[in-house]
Amino acid sequence: MNTNKWNADNYNKHADFVSNLAFPVIELLHLKENERILVLGCGDGTLALEIKKCGTKVIAIDLSESMVKKAREKGIEAYVMSAIELPYEKEFNAVFFNPSKANGFKV
Repeated sequence: MNTNKWNADNYNKHADFVSNLAFPVIELLHLKENERILVLGCGDGTLALEIKKCGTKVIAIDLSESMVKKAREKGIEAYVMSAIELPYEKEFNAVFFNPSKANGFKV
């Protein structure tokens, strides 16, 4: 049962520091055009959008329907899904991930 109640509008107002802190990490990925990147716990899609701007194909997931809706509004291919129940196998060049309870992980 998905009990994730994140609100994308409130997240953007009160937790945008999460994306801001992660922007420098994108450079560490050394992304190349046409690579496939999986973004786990995509939130409102802000980071996924920055990754997509590098010419990559981005698939994003989050437990929150509200967050996935916001990510889709930014042009991100996003799905409501748990990071521990992924249907993918060897499909991505890299995974961008911030482990948290909100993503279905026990930290």
